[in-house]
Amino acid sequence: MDMEIGLFELILSLSFVVETVSSEVYNHHKRVTYIAFRIAEEMEIKRDEQINVAIVAAVHDIGVL
Repeated sequence: MDMEIGLFELILSLSFVVETVSSEVYNHHKRVTYIAFRIAEEMEIKRDEQINVAIVAAVHDIGVL
């Protein structure tokens, strides 16, 4: 069975796992991702770059855990 998962979906899944491991960061990644994405939007950065910004924001604290 072939199953394709996009990079953004994979990163969001990893972000969810991080949040379940530590209640101290619950929703933190989502908030940071949303804010970073909106800033990129306001800056009128190309859409694919906006998505890259969101991906980086979603995993920005992953090394802490």
